[in-house]
Amino acid sequence: MNAHSIEVVGSTAGQFLPFFARGIAKILLADADAASRLTLKSILEAAGYDVDLADSLDEGTRRLETGDYELVMADLPGGDGPALLKYARQRESDPATALLYSKVSGIGEDNANAWQEGIVRMSAANISHVIAGVAELLGERADRRIGLSLRRIV
Repeated sequence: MNAHSIEVVGSTAGQFLPFFARGIAKILLADADAASRLTLKSILEAAGYDVDLADSLDEGTRRLETGDYELVMADLPGGDGPALLKYARQRESDPATALLYSKVSGIGEDNANAWQEGIVRMSAANISHVIAGVAELLGERADRRIGLSLRRIV
């Protein structure tokens, strides 16, 4: 199989990926809106990411307790989105975090405080920006973790 070969493993759009692109990173997507949640999951899976879903702060917290994620994205009402992302950043896996903003989360004081704490804000309305933002966040996380590993060696 050469570098341009594509291995077809199923009939869903998320599975028509080159063999080397599947499973790039594991993402937790917490979104209160079912349609948005499923749409974003499909888009991220089509881009090659493994995606788990949560529809609330409680479910997102449970998933974080049982799994390791490279990225946690949240679009939850009130302060639940920033709260989930803050909890995620305290995990040993130290995932990248993104606060999605849409009609569900709005642009409130809680969200403004989260942005000041280093949580990246990302619009869920522009698909190409979401995919590019995910790749950038994962790259920054990898750089951060490599830097930490190198400091431990030295």
